[in-house]
Amino acid sequence: MVRNLYYDVVIAGCGVAGLYTALSLPEDQKILMLSKEGIENCDSMLAQGGICVMRDEEDYEPYFEDTMKAGHYENRKESVEIMIRSSRGVIDHLLKLGVRFDMNPDGSLNYTREGAHSRPRICFHKDITGKEITTVLQKRVRELPNVTVMEFTAMTDILVSGGACTGMILCIPLAAYTAAALGDDYNTRALIYCGFLLWCIVGAVVLFMKTWQSENQKILPARCLLWCASLWLWP
Repeated sequence: MVRNLYYDVVIAGCGVAGLYTALSLPEDQKILMLSKEGIENCDSMLAQGGICVMRDEEDYEPYFEDTMKAGHYENRKESVEIMIRSSRGVIDHLLKLGVRFDMNPDGSLNYTREGAHSRPRICFHKDITGKEITTVLQKRVRELPNVTVMEFTAMTDILVSGGACTGMILCIPLAAYTAAALGDDYNTRALIYCGFLLWCIVGAVVLFMKTWQSENQKILPARCLLWCASLWLWP
C-alpha cells in the first residue's frame, strides 16, 4: 500500500533551521515537518556556542572582515552582507519568541567572543544556547495549527517532474520492522506532493558533541514509548 499526502510545503529536518523556517512561512500554507528521530533529539540541541550579531553600525566593517578572513576571502560578499545586516533582526525575533539570551544587569545583551571574531558579538544562553533556542522554537511551532510534525520518519527519495521537485518519498522504519517481524506484506512508503521542498540540516559543527553525548544516552522508557507511538501515526 502506498499512501499519498498533500502539503504546500514539506520541511525535511526539525532542527533550528527547519523550525525557524516553519515559523517564517505564511500561516495559510499547509506545512509538514519530518524528523528521522524524536524531535527532541535533533543535533541543534547539542550546539553550545551562541549566535553572532552586528552590535551596531560601527561593527559592520570589522564583522565583515572577520567573516571574509575566516572564509579565506572566498565567501560570496553579497551573502556575507545579507547575513550581517539581517543578524540583528533575527536576534530580536528570537527574543520576541522567548529565547533567553544572557543579559547584563541593565537589561542589554551580554556578548561574548568566539572563534575568528575580533571582538565580542556573540549572543548566548549559558553553555547550552542550542538547547535553549531549539526548545523555544519547538514550542512555538507546536502552537501553529497549519504545521504537522511527523517524528521517526525518514525521507528516502525526492519526486521530480518536468525537472522540478514536486515532493518526496518517506518511510516510517519502525512500522517496517514490526511488519517484517509479523510476516506481514506491509509497505511503509508514502508519496508526499508539495509545492516546495525545504531540506533543512543543522548539526555538522556539533558532530563531536553528538558522538560524545548522544551516543552515550540511556535507553529511557519515554524514548521507547515514542517509538511505539509512531506506529499509531500509520493506520
